[in-house]
Amino acid sequence: MAVAYQVVFMRFQLFVSRRPATLATVFTAAGFVVRLAVFAVVLVLLALLTKLNIVALAVAFVVLYTILSAVSIQRYIARAKRDKAARGTGPEGGVVGG
Repeated sequence: MAVAYQVVFMRFQLFVSRRPATLATVFTAAGFVVRLAVFAVVLVLLALLTKLNIVALAVAFVVLYTILSAVSIQRYIARAKRDKAARGTGPEGGVVGG
């Protein structure tokens, strides 16, 4: 569940980043509320339909989601650095202040 949640979150962030700043704020707030609602519904359904401890399930989800978020952010930063390095120093040839 945390993996699917992370994938949907990252896709949504890409969607939001391609929108104008005024809409990005609205989409970000709406996306946060929707993600919380989905998380709550899934936890309640799991609590009602299984004998799993809901607190342990919520903690496990939060821990796994945090780890996935950290890995995703690290990969994004590494890719951005790699892309920046591949572009070179630009037309100035690395001259600073000139």
